[in-house]
Amino acid sequence: MKDWIKQLDSFLQMTGKDILDNAGKISHEQALKKAYMEYNKFKEKNKSALSKVEKDFIKQIENVGKKLKKNKLNN
Repeated sequence: MKDWIKQLDSFLQMTGKDILDNAGKISHEQALKKAYMEYNKFKEKNKSALSKVEKDFIKQIENVGKKLKKNKLNN
């Protein structure tokens, strides 16, 4: 296993980035709490945004409206 860690560290050093040499100060529980908190912020922010399907539906309605107006003017 030590050989594998050494090999992986060598590979990661080629990227020029720093390699963590300890577990850090944040617990798994703290990380999950932060992730859920950030996700809830994201979800709340995007709650009122239209989906791609809704945008496409509105676009189609507008196109049909334009065609109906054009046909009405031509008749």
